[in-house]
Amino acid sequence: APAALRARIEASLAHQRRSLWRRLASPLPLGALVACAAGALLVFASHGVDDALVVEAVRSHHRGLPLEVTAASVGEGSIPSWFSGKLDFHPAPPRFKGAGVHVLGARLSNLRELPAAYIRYELPKGQAGLFIVDDPRRRFEAGGREVHVGPQVLRLVNARGYNVAVWRENEIVYSLVSDLDEAALFELVRTAR
Repeated sequence: APAALRARIEASLAHQRRSLWRRLASPLPLGALVACAAGALLVFASHGVDDALVVEAVRSHHRGLPLEVTAASVGEGSIPSWFSGKLDFHPAPPRFKGAGVHVLGARLSNLRELPAAYIRYELPKGQAGLFIVDDPRRRFEAGGREVHVGPQVLRLVNARGYNVAVWRENEIVYSLVSDLDEAALFELVRTAR
């Protein structure tokens, strides 16, 4: 056989005899592996925080589970005291000054392993649900857009078609789930006392 043909056949046979490990470590698959790893790191770095608890709050609010106590039965101002002795912390819900915002009622809830107070509000257009959790180990972090309301840092997140406002006061985290648009939700939270 001509020398050029013989060289091509020998190179082809040598390529086929290489071990699986050497074939996987060849430049093309190794480059693809490095690119995939870099892409995964970029995704983790850009998201940085775990929105799983925000998504859990949205799911729980969306289910519309029955309230354990209604504002009509105990009075709007008595809802925080209803939680007394039921949780290991004292939930102090903000009072929203917006016109047409009324407390409907409350229930005990969980956001994954965190016990939560849940308060449902009637709004001029729709409803909102406020989850309050005690989070001294800072497991509840939210991504989204950071907005400042005075000294308070607020995160606005969109999850499963709902807008969620998340803020922290020391160890207590508030997560307000609503079908309001982002601007209206921000304005509602801005009026909170």
